[in-house]
Amino acid sequence: MKRKLNQADLWLINEITSELQEHFNISLEKAQECIQNSNLLPMLYSDPEFVHHEGSRWVQTIAMHNKLIGQTKNKHMDPEKKRAALLAGGSVKTKHQINSLEICRQVRGNE
Repeated sequence: MKRKLNQADLWLINEITSELQEHFNISLEKAQECIQNSNLLPMLYSDPEFVHHEGSRWVQTIAMHNKLIGQTKNKHMDPEKKRAALLAGGSVKTKHQINSLEICRQVRGNE
């Protein structure tokens, strides 16, 4: 007889699903399918302590087994856009730099 999944197990599954969606830009259905195709659920039933201990590594493991690794969401500027901006003589700002500049503008405007 299988044990029932407890709330911590369900939270872990939900967290892994969310991370798969965020990091690999896939739909909820695709993320759930990837989890079903992995050994996460059988391992949760047989050795829950190990699964929870390795919690953060499951996303990469599931992605690797479902061949999602090449589909990571690009968190940085597209290299071609960056190259074009540099060739045009412009500077390339990261999201952090843009946010910092906006904060400075707001602070200076309030003085």
